[in-house]
Amino acid sequence: MAEASSTSRAGRWIDGQWNHWVQSRPAWLIALAVFLFAILLMQAYRPFTQSEGGDEAIWDYVAQSIVRGQIPYRDVVEIKTPGAAYLSVLGILCGRLIGVRDVLAIRALEVLLVGGLTSVVFLVAEPCLRNRAAALVACAIPLMSDHFCEWMAGGTEPKLAMILFGMLSLLFVIRARPFLAGFCSMLSFLCWQPGLLFAGVCLLVFSKYLTKWTDGRAAKALAGGAIPLLALVVYFYWRGALGDLWRWTIVFNYSVYAPRTARSLGDAAVHLWRIGLRVFGWDMILVAAGMIGFAGFFIKRFRSRPPGEAKESEHLHEAMLIAPLVYLIFCLINFQSGPDLIPLFPFIGVFAGAFLVLATGRVKNNEMIGRLALVLIVVIALGRGLVYRAYFGPSVQTQIQNVSRISDLLGPGEHIYVHGATEILVLLNIPNASPYIFFDWGKDEYIAASKGAGFESVLAEIESQAPKVVVLSRLQKVQHREEIERWVREHYDKLDVAGYPGAFLRKPR
Repeated sequence: MAEASSTSRAGRWIDGQWNHWVQSRPAWLIALAVFLFAILLMQAYRPFTQSEGGDEAIWDYVAQSIVRGQIPYRDVVEIKTPGAAYLSVLGILCGRLIGVRDVLAIRALEVLLVGGLTSVVFLVAEPCLRNRAAALVACAIPLMSDHFCEWMAGGTEPKLAMILFGMLSLLFVIRARPFLAGFCSMLSFLCWQPGLLFAGVCLLVFSKYLTKWTDGRAAKALAGGAIPLLALVVYFYWRGALGDLWRWTIVFNYSVYAPRTARSLGDAAVHLWRIGLRVFGWDMILVAAGMIGFAGFFIKRFRSRPPGEAKESEHLHEAMLIAPLVYLIFCLINFQSGPDLIPLFPFIGVFAGAFLVLATGRVKNNEMIGRLALVLIVVIALGRGLVYRAYFGPSVQTQIQNVSRISDLLGPGEHIYVHGATEILVLLNIPNASPYIFFDWGKDEYIAASKGAGFESVLAEIESQAPKVVVLSRLQKVQHREEIERWVREHYDKLDVAGYPGAFLRKPR
């Protein structure tokens, strides 16, 4: 009896502290605390030590190219929309003001974006779940994933910016702010093309599924979305690169990339399942909870609708159901690797929170979920943040030392050509000898066809720059790999650079 009484007193004390510090505080203050918590937690993933590489390095390089005055798609070719790179430009410019290296400034910005996403997830989840404790659980769940946090710590990640603006658009949908919702939804698209789904969600919800246009809300959403899109079009037209923007972000993706990467529905589902198991591991329990929570949220929305204003509020919340469904359909059409799951993490969190609300019932709901939220936050802080996390890869500082050998070889006016290993260009902050940093997934043939003279003309264009150093990597998906390697053998000797077996030095004349 004494033990039960002591446990009861401890529970009441926790509930009292929870109500005092969390439940009674304004939402913006809790969102700020969540923002700071996420930023501190991200330090455990070594954002300023982790090696530079992969797709993040590509977009870091695009951002540096913009700062140098170059234009994406004309001077450096990539196939995603450029919004995330322009955000990284902001990070670079701020970093240079205080003498911070570009790569570290970009990572500081990405950490801030993680904090922003976490706080926005809380602000979206609270009105949807009508439970602050469950909303805190929702925004904490993405931070439980090592994969999620490691992806966020390695440099420019377009999918992070895409889902941040996407969740902001949903927040403004829930708050019935159509102009801001449309504006943020288009920013999501400008960071990565699948973000266009949020613009579609805004239009559907504010027009009541295309049945109501007289109140002007759908028009406001369209106007909000038109502003950033028009700004992008005018800017690229002014810089003479609008055709390049269209060709690489729309035409190439539709006509070349999508057909080459397409799978049958069955194969796509199996691939998605396998990658999901690898990424989530035991966290698949949370995914399952999120699926149940989604079903419960769906049933609650459509089983019975309250009258009047409450009905309108419920209608706006339906945006939370549409967005993840549309993105899941996209994954079944074109899903490549683990980072494509990034936009699903916030929804898994929100609907896992919905599952908790359903599972605990209506009796002492807040108290039970509040205690669980407190435990979860402590576990994340201790297990993910405060415990030392070993990092076994080469640090970005080691990479800088390694590539310094290349910079020592390059004299004034001499060039380097890099295929794949764009981190070299980022760490040295130098432009590539060619706009083509990748020839994968049919880019080589697409470029050659646009020139009308075969792939030999593309190599001849690079050779005309007589790059002193060439570094080749990630050639597995390049159709004209043999021609590239033959060109290198004819003009270059092997160069010893730590970590880069595909480095070559131009033969003496």
